[in-house]
Amino acid sequence: MSEDQSSSEPRSIDDASGTESFPPKQRRYRKAYKLRLIELADACTAPSELASLLLKEDVHSSTLAEFRRQKARGILEPNSDKVAGAKASVHDSPLLKPLAAADQEVRRLRRELEKAQVLLDLQKKVADLMRISLDRE
Repeated sequence: MSEDQSSSEPRSIDDASGTESFPPKQRRYRKAYKLRLIELADACTAPSELASLLLKEDVHSSTLAEFRRQKARGILEPNSDKVAGAKASVHDSPLLKPLAAADQEVRRLRRELEKAQVLLDLQKKVADLMRISLDRE
């Protein structure tokens, strides 16, 4: 094994040729490259043009399709800080914390109101069964 290869990397040996092969690394693409590739692909008029573009760029058609899905979701917008699959948390912004606390308080008070309404309905039903008038007159 050479010095630049670490012994912790997974590898396999092809029995027929006796050569070592390493698993491919996942490629990362920048937003500008993705947008440029989509633009070039959209400019292709014939399927052979698109195929030659993908071959030249060394990109699979499924990767181009994923880039198009990302663009449709708004992930590739120039000022977008979105990451695929990421959701913004309420606690990310200090300005939203008081709003989140107020929203939680509103939900708590609504639950208490529902309980009080159930108890009032129960009292009314008991009063009806016992033929007690709840009017103050």
